[in-house]
Amino acid sequence: MCIAVYDNIQSAKVIRRTKDAKGTLIGKYHKLAYLDTQVCDVAFSNGGIEQYSENLIVESIYSQVDDEGHRYQLLDDIIVPYAQTI
Repeated sequence: MCIAVYDNIQSAKVIRRTKDAKGTLIGKYHKLAYLDTQVCDVAFSNGGIEQYSENLIVESIYSQVDDEGHRYQLLDDIIVPYAQTI
């Protein structure tokens, strides 16, 4: 998935639910999403690991798909290679 970090969007992967020092999962599941407080560890392509609320992760995923569930990605540039004729 891609997630916004400050000004830019980075590729990331949810690796596990976050645990405290005693090994207890942080946050609680609730069937109403706005009351769900679960926290997950997210690994970024640069090697960093950050903690994000599950609500933020879900919001990020939903923002990247259309009504039919198809994923799309914005491009910065399109580079068209060309061949030289001899």
